Amino acid sequence: MGGVLTVEAEAVNPHIEDAIDSGSLDYSRTAHTDYFKEILEWTLSESIADGFGINFAGEKYIPADENAKCSLITVKVEPDCLKLSEDGYKQGRIRATVTDSTGSSYENLSVTDRGFPNYSNENEASRTLPEIQKSILSQEEIYLRLGVSRRYRNRWRDGYWLQVNGIYMFPDLEKNNE
Repeated sequence: MGGVLTVEAEAVNPHIEDAIDSGSLDYSRTAHTDYFKEILEWTLSESIADGFGINFAGEKYIPADENAKCSLITVKVEPDCLKLSEDGYKQGRIRATVTDSTGSSYENLSVTDRGFPNYSNENEASRTLPEIQKSILSQEEIYLRLGVSRRYRNRWRDGYWLQVNGIYMFPDLEKNNE
């Protein structure tokens, strides 16, 4: 029973939480909704900039030469502060615009949450993006897990790009679609 996670000795900022599984971690069960919400509350940051410890100054990445507090945070947003749109480059993927509690807006973020409905998936063809957005607006509480990518360089920028790693809605998406 149990297992061991060891912080990776060569973890590089901002990915200071990187850990290695000893191979002995066991799946016990899915966390109960109330317990999972407690975890989200426990890891809550006041804002995106506060959570990462970075002044983004209108950008959506952490420059490679800056040190962040971490690579994964939780923020709580109002339902109307999460707007989804189609990815203009890759069909079936969605992007998010997030406005945090300070009013700072981060546009066109990748959504990497594998548990969030892929509205273009044939199994969920009945869920259109407008229907998903409508469901988001009907929620009481929205928590987002925001992370940063691995280092990415191009001719213009070198750094770690913000992305939406988790979208958690309470009461939740499924309950509102029943």
